[in-house]
Amino acid sequence: MKLATDVSTVAVPMLNFSEVLTDTDLVDIIVAGDEEKQVAIARRKNVSDSVSEALIDTKRPAVVTKLVVNTGADIPDESLEKVIDTLGDSEPMQMALVHRPGLSIGITEKLLTVLSDRFQAELVKQQNLPTDLATDLILKTRERAVVALSGDSGIEDVQALVQQLHDNARLTPSIILRALCVGDFRFFEAALAVRAAIPVANAQVLINDPGKAGLARLWVVAAMPDEQMPSARAAIQAANEIDYDGGPDDLERYSRRLIELVLTQCDDPAVNFTREDLDYLIAKMDALPANFAAEI
Repeated sequence: MKLATDVSTVAVPMLNFSEVLTDTDLVDIIVAGDEEKQVAIARRKNVSDSVSEALIDTKRPAVVTKLVVNTGADIPDESLEKVIDTLGDSEPMQMALVHRPGLSIGITEKLLTVLSDRFQAELVKQQNLPTDLATDLILKTRERAVVALSGDSGIEDVQALVQQLHDNARLTPSIILRALCVGDFRFFEAALAVRAAIPVANAQVLINDPGKAGLARLWVVAAMPDEQMPSARAAIQAANEIDYDGGPDDLERYSRRLIELVLTQCDDPAVNFTREDLDYLIAKMDALPANFAAEI
């Protein structure tokens, strides 16, 4: 500790490489405020989540950037969110975040709101995102990107994503309807549950009510637009008419067939999709495998 708290020329090598120093030691040195020493700690081979949090709390771009590019640093999503909120407008920080491997869908979604154009293609490449999501990112259509993100995620991740969108006033009726129409029922159920402030299990019961009262009541409590209710019913009815076939790419074919059936119901005057939502569904369908008969 005497060496680690000495002048920077003496302390930096110790802070970079010493395995004797504890997390408490490192946090104390960070709080002391010497930026060179903070950068040295950020570059350590392994950085714990508590030390990462202390470094992020400095709000110093040079320090936090070194931490984010360090793949040996344990940075929880809550801390990465703080980085985006406090330093996300900085292009060097955006570059560091884009190149950080293994970002969760919640952090990726949050990044979509701050990334400059030059980093969108880089995010696609670095995070190995699927082609349809890459297209959505390049077109800067956040709602499309979020639906694509949720499609390959576990239920807990989807619920966390939905909650994050809701907390930031981005859980729009449009994104909820689009998710339903491409077969992302987990997102649809979680979204209505969050907007209605009820458990997901309760939302599932109301959505699957054999009568029409359950969904209608949930729709009102979730403050969804009245004019979108017939469109949602059309999508749910279409989903009940088809099943997964169990073959290769059956999820993709199911999604395409669902979109096809939804679009055929647009002749009903009560079904009222916006032009933007229709364009989205058509583009999504074109990117998916052909119908069941063509694939078997």
